Formats: sequence, C-alpha cells, structure tokens
Amino acid sequence: MIKKLTQTIFVVITILFMFVLTSCSTSKLEFQKDTYVVAPNDSIEIGVNIFPKKNGYSLSIENTAICSISGNTITGIKEGITNIYAISDDGKKEAQARIVVSKDIDKDNPVVINPSFLVLFYIVDEEGNTETYKSQYYEVDTTIDELLPTYVGYDITGWFSNLECTESYNIYSPIKESLSLYCKKIAKDNSFNFDNNHYVESLFYKNLPHSVLYFPEKTNTGAICLGIKDGAFMGDTSIEEIYIPSSYEYIGNLAFAGCTNLKKVVIDENSNLKTIGKFAFSVTRSKVDEDEETKEDEVEYELNDNPCNKLTSINLPDSVETIGSFAFYKCSSLVLEDLPSSLKIVNQGTFYETKIKSANLENVLRILSYAFYGCSDLNTITNINKCVYIGKEAFCNCGYYSNQINNNGGIVYIEDVLVGVSDLYGRLLGGSKLKLKDETRLIANGTFTKTKNQYDLSIEFPADHYVDIGTDAFYTNVEGVALIIPEDYLDYYCETYSTYENLFCYIKDYTLTDDVNINYGTHRTIIFADGHFCYEKYIPLKNNNDEYIIPKTIDLSRISAIHNCYRIQTHAIDLSKIPNALAANLDYVNLGRINNIAYLAICNCPNLKIIDLSDNPNI
Repeated sequence: MIKKLTQTIFVVITILFMFVLTSCSTSKLEFQKDTYVVAPNDSIEIGVNIFPKKNGYSLSIENTAICSISGNTITGIKEGITNIYAISDDGKKEAQARIVVSKDIDKDNPVVINPSFLVLFYIVDEEGNTETYKSQYYEVDTTIDELLPTYVGYDITGWFSNLECTESYNIYSPIKESLSLYCKKIAKDNSFNFDNNHYVESLFYKNLPHSVLYFPEKTNTGAICLGIKDGAFMGDTSIEEIYIPSSYEYIGNLAFAGCTNLKKVVIDENSNLKTIGKFAFSVTRSKVDEDEETKEDEVEYELNDNPCNKLTSINLPDSVETIGSFAFYKCSSLVLEDLPSSLKIVNQGTFYETKIKSANLENVLRILSYAFYGCSDLNTITNINKCVYIGKEAFCNCGYYSNQINNNGGIVYIEDVLVGVSDLYGRLLGGSKLKLKDETRLIANGTFTKTKNQYDLSIEFPADHYVDIGTDAFYTNVEGVALIIPEDYLDYYCETYSTYENLFCYIKDYTLTDDVNINYGTHRTIIFADGHFCYEKYIPLKNNNDEYIIPKTIDLSRISAIHNCYRIQTHAIDLSKIPNALAANLDYVNLGRINNIAYLAICNCPNLKIIDLSDNPNI
C-alpha cells in the first residue's frame, strides 16, 4: 500500500514538473488590452505582457497623423482610429491592438468609432513612372474629396483605380477598404515666347522636357520668325538637339551659352542666317558689351568653364557673314569642315579648341586673336591673300602651326603671312637672325613677343616692297631687336609704324681684304634712325679655291667707321659654319669702344684666347 502511494505521488510530481518546464519554455507577447482610448493632446501608457521578461520588444503606430508614440507612451493628435504593433526583438512574436483618439469617449466606456482606411494617391507620367502625391485616411462610407493636382505645362487626367489609368474611379462611391488611386500627367504641346523683333526669347513651359527643340517658322501671331534672342536659352542643360528653320537670320549673343548637354545643331538648307552672336555656343557670362568687337583683340575676358563641349555638329551655311567673339569657344567635340564662304572677319577666339579641319580664307579680311587657337585638327589653311590683319596667337597650337614649328625651323608662314615663331627662336634657335621670305606681306600681332629668347633678334625685311606689321609684333623696350630694312624705306617705316621707330635700321657693310691675318672679310653694321649703329655680323670670305679665309685677329679698333660702334649683336662673330681647322685661326678679338655686348655675341670660336676690351674699360 505504501509502495503504491509512493508511486502515485511520484507520477503527480513528474506531471507537475513537466507542466512547469513546458510553461517556462514558451515565450509570449501580448497587449494588456485590445483597445486603448486617448483624447487629443492627452497621453496614456500602453501595457505589454512579454515572457520571458528578459526579452525586448518595440512599438510602432500605423498612422502617426492620429497619435504619436515615445517608449510605451502614446499621445493623441487628432480624432481617429489606428493600430499599434508590438514586435519582439528576435522577430518571432508580434501583437496588435487598437488605438482610439476621441474628444467625447469615456475611457472606461468607449463608444464605437467608425474605422478608417488609407487611400494612397499616385501620379503616373507618360512613361509609366509613378510618384506619390499624398496619402490620407478616410472613414468608412465617406467619399474621396481630393482635387486633382495641378502642374504648369501638363494636363492631369481624373482618378483611376489601376496603374494603366484605364479604369476610372467613381469618387462618389463610399469607401469600404484601403485604396490606391492614380492620375496621369500628360505634357502639353510646348510653344515659344517671342519679342517684338519676332525673335524667340524663351519656351512657354520651361519645366517641360525639351531635350529636342524644333524652332517655329512663325510666331504666335503668324509673323515670320527671324531669329533667337540674346541669352534666350543660356544655361539650359536639358537641350540636346536644336533644329533651326531657314527664315532665321540671327542667333543671339549667349543664345545657347552653357548648354553643356547640347550635341547637335541642324540649320535648314537655303538658310538666311547672317549672324551668330558672341558666346552663342560658348560659356555663360553676365553680359556682352556691344562695343567689344571694335576693340580689335585688346579685350581681356574672364571666362567661365561651362562650354558646349558635347556639341559635335553644326552645319554653318555660306550665308553667315558674322560669327561673334568666342562663339564656339572650347566646343572641343565640334567637327567643322570649313568656314562659311561669306565670312569677312574671324573674331576673337571664335573657333578656340574646336575640331575645325580646314580654313579657306578667300573672303576673310581680318582674323582676331585666338581665333583658331588650339584647333589641333586644323591642318589646311588657304587663300589668306586678302587678309590685312591677324591678331595675337590667332593660329597658335593649331595643327598647321605645330607642323610648321617642327618642320620649318621654328618659323610659321601661311602663304605670304608670317604668323608665328617658336618660343625658342632668337637666342636659342635661328642664331638670332631671320631673313624674311621675299614674298612676305604681313607680320601678325605678337609674332616675336613670346619669350626673352626674342630680346636679341635681327630681322631682315624684303628689299623691294613694304611689309605690314601688326601691333606688339616685336619687343620695343629692350636692346637687341633690329628690324633691318632698305635705307630708302627708313622714313616710311618710321612714320607708319612709329611704335617701332627705334628698331628700324639699314645695313652698311665694310669689306676688308688687305691683310688675311687682320680683319679679313666683311664686317656688317646696322645703322638706326637716330644715327647710332651696331656691329651686326662678321661674314668670312672665300679664296679662289672656294675655301674660307679666317684671320688670326678681328680688331674693330683698326676700322675707323666701326671703332665707336654702340653694340655688338647676338651671334655677331659666330664661326659655327666654318670647319674647325679654319675657325681655329682666330685667336684674338678687340671690340674697340663697344658699349654693349649682346648675349652670345662671340661664340663657336674654338681657339679664341683673348677678347680685348681695353679701349672701353667701362663697358
């Protein structure tokens, strides 16, 4: 009996132990109430049961427009019904309760409030993309009171119940559930605004997509459209292509400046286009002064860095007579085959760093500074014979210029015009001497004012005609530059180019053949307009066997006409072209009363031992 009782007690204890063990192994998460009631601007604590107690949880509100939550405290905001959710930290347990916010509800005896449903409103564009317009809760059996949105430049269709906007929604039907409603946004046909000159001045709807612009032939009143106003589309980065009718005569200053995504410009055949304005397809600026073009290439611009560098093509009709300064500045992708045949002036920086391939200058009279600067594909330049003015660095670093620098001894000619020289020319290249081509007609601005190498340079002009000289073509504030002209032309050059009056000079040679050991050869001097003269060059003579005769001594103090020479020029005594065996004969030079000795005045004399300056100790 005792044994049976003991077995019964053991079974009962085991069952109780298993019950407790099972209870302890089961987790639990629940709200203490199914419904919580709170008044607007009032707060209550939310009770949550969780087991084991060491587990954590988080709370969230479905509609935060009705109430807010901080920790376990909810605060009513406005009347309505929403849900509160609890979720365990491990994500395995969830719980839900109801929140009622009302002014008139007794917290101990809550009345029933009609449920509300969330309605989401979406806008669908023409490509089917959606954006959320707004969301709003509506009580059951109420109707939609949301007006359609408005957008400038768009038509908005009514509300639809499907994304494709094919099934209209009856806004008067009572709401029984949460909804998603859609309206479609359709762009209006864009149009343009015009000024009193019948120029396009802007888009009517600037916010509409307008990557491709087809400009109208007529204004809104039916008048023929004549062009595009200054600055009309400046900085518009939406534009990628433009099409311009044949009636347009004018594309304004800054019209498309800063349109950094513009890739293509098509101008109708038989176009009447006459003028493309300053900075038209270039960088943005605050303004363009109307008198800038009259200042030649003296204008110094502060330029932004937002050119139309994606522009690859524009067909410039031959009707174009004027292209303004920097019109295509840094359009580095723009390929052009040639210039319009009617173009008379290529203005400052017009084609700067474009990919223009050829320049037929048949009718061009003036080319201003930087006009073709850096045009690396420009390898053909022809018919420059009518051009009377070429600005500073107009062709610098273009393909043709670079080829000439590398293959023509550092001298750049375009037919009969000298347009540039290497930065090294003068002291380091060319022996500081340059004889212009006989057909030279014009020297461009700034040709010889790039580096200090050109401080010492003697340039011999043609003997049978005048050469036109650009501004700032030569250094004028240093000793050493000599513009050697025929003596008969001295007065003309000094009067016509007074800036260079102190540089003009003519040659006076003294040939001595009495003694092969002293001063044998020709001693060339150059005499300047004010009467002072310089020793320009020693020219060795040959004997009957066509061999050079180099004296042992060059003594200017023994040549009375040269004894008081003011200066000895760069490379004046230079035996680099004489065989060393003969050049070695010269071992003594006396410079007489020379006042000034130029850079590298005496060089390549392998056996020279003495340069005698005793006649002028204060040199």
